[in-house]
Amino acid sequence: MVAYNQTKANEKPPVPPMQTIGPLGAQAFARFYMQTNDWSYATGSTTYMRHYFTSTCDECAFFAKGVDTRTRAHHRYIGDRLIVRDIFSDGDETNPHEQEVVVTYDVTSVELVDSDGKYVDADPAALGLKDRLHLKWTAAGWVVTRGTPVK
Repeated sequence: MVAYNQTKANEKPPVPPMQTIGPLGAQAFARFYMQTNDWSYATGSTTYMRHYFTSTCDECAFFAKGVDTRTRAHHRYIGDRLIVRDIFSDGDETNPHEQEVVVTYDVTSVELVDSDGKYVDADPAALGLKDRLHLKWTAAGWVVTRGTPVK
């Protein structure tokens, strides 16, 4: 049986940024949140990322369900690492407690294999993907309330 974890040697989970209200704090949180998505790919566990989105984020839940479904099927990803390229605020910056942030990122090519390491599926690398994250400041800090792909 093939082990799931594809983290690099000594790689640690992403560390949340210092939580600050406003556009710069939202951008730092958005980068961190995308890194938790990458961590989910690398470890096969969505537990960490689930702390940072609300039930209103359908795209977040869809992503997490996809990782969870493959993990329960004893499949694992080889590759599929997410690299954040750019982040900018794109919304009503007059309300520092609710922010929209556009994240541009790449995803490396991926092969999905079963527990014996046999090929199941694959996808080529995807470059320049963009998601718009709707963020809300709560007592616990920033959370993602909605995510939508930017075309």
